[in-house]
Amino acid sequence: MLKDKRIKIITGHYGSGKTEFAINYALRLSENGKKVAIADLDVVNPYFRSREYEKIFQEKNIELLGFILKEHGMDLPSVSGNIMKPFMDTTYEYIIDLGGNSAGAKAFASFRKLFSPLECDLFFVLNANRPETSDLESCLVHLRNIEGTLNLKVTGIINNTHLIWETTEEDLLKGNSLALKLSHETGIPIRYTVCKRDLIPTLQAKFEGSIFPIDMLMRKNWM
Repeated sequence: MLKDKRIKIITGHYGSGKTEFAINYALRLSENGKKVAIADLDVVNPYFRSREYEKIFQEKNIELLGFILKEHGMDLPSVSGNIMKPFMDTTYEYIIDLGGNSAGAKAFASFRKLFSPLECDLFFVLNANRPETSDLESCLVHLRNIEGTLNLKVTGIINNTHLIWETTEEDLLKGNSLALKLSHETGIPIRYTVCKRDLIPTLQAKFEGSIFPIDMLMRKNWM
């Protein structure tokens, strides 16, 4: 099994669930005793924002970086220089939650020179139930555009195929099939299959990558 690198950049199409994955990833690292920082760099379409969970991060000693105005209702298309700190301090496990598509990646492109690709994973979060990433061709377009914007190669595919609360094993299998096609086409390994924690006891099939259980933090029960 591949070991995740110290810096983890989370990207994907709008609505793929990348922010939910990033938050749960940060919490898992913290629970395992790691020193963790997470950067909220979704400045393009910041409807679901990791910054909304600042209180949880504080309770878990996770450092939240990336935005200038802390008032929850205010968003500016700008990034704070504090995101540089974990690049310099290698004691951090660093998660960077980018905005969707290549447009979201642009907010981070100027920081690219601060680190080596050798210490960085670029994870492409895939939700096969989204119309924009429901087939191999569209996935390839989004993946290549993001790589070109960041001047980085994607190192892992995350199968996060879901229908929020209605997600079933069949949804995961649908995502697994598409993720396999994308992996075979690009040579990029599938690193995780993400699912709600309460779905795990019912799973019968085998999936590529490690099963990554998450708690639905970004979505309230009524959504």
